[in-house]
Amino acid sequence: MTDAPFQDETRHAVYAAAMRLAAEQGWLRTTMGEIAAAAGRDLASLHEIAIDKAAILTGITEEADRAVLRASTGLTLDDPPRERLFDVLMQRFDSLRPYRAGLRAVLRDFGGDPIAAAALIGALGRSMAWMLEAAKAPAIGPLAPLRIAALGALYARSFRTWLSDEGEDSPRTMAALDQNLRRAERWLGLT
Repeated sequence: MTDAPFQDETRHAVYAAAMRLAAEQGWLRTTMGEIAAAAGRDLASLHEIAIDKAAILTGITEEADRAVLRASTGLTLDDPPRERLFDVLMQRFDSLRPYRAGLRAVLRDFGGDPIAAAALIGALGRSMAWMLEAAKAPAIGPLAPLRIAALGALYARSFRTWLSDEGEDSPRTMAALDQNLRRAERWLGLT
């Protein structure tokens, strides 16, 4: 059985290498062999982490989910739901910060990799359901899919701002996210 800390370290090395290569040469030009070499791994150990580049993107998404879920344990119902969701989503952006340059390249090349695009869209829906849970505003009931989709659209819009926001505390992202949350408050069931 693989040691969990070693596997987490390997996974992180793979994700970091993939995003570094994407930033340097573009996502579409980056091969699995190059990712393995840049991560200091062989192809077999890379395959244990990700069976393709789409799985790397899904893995980065899941890594961000776990970081947010660990950080959100201190949230209480004392704060309004919109503020809790704002905090959760900003934490998500913070957790993705090391990958920002690579994610810019992925987004730029997105149309040329439909498999990765489909995987990432599916992962985004799952992630947004977890973000609602972390903010203690779970998406349940018959309107849950609509709430998750609305949050996904809101997050994607804010994500584009975040990709180019080089400010110390991401001021443009914070403003965009706040504005987007205010607009979608009713759809998200935060009122």
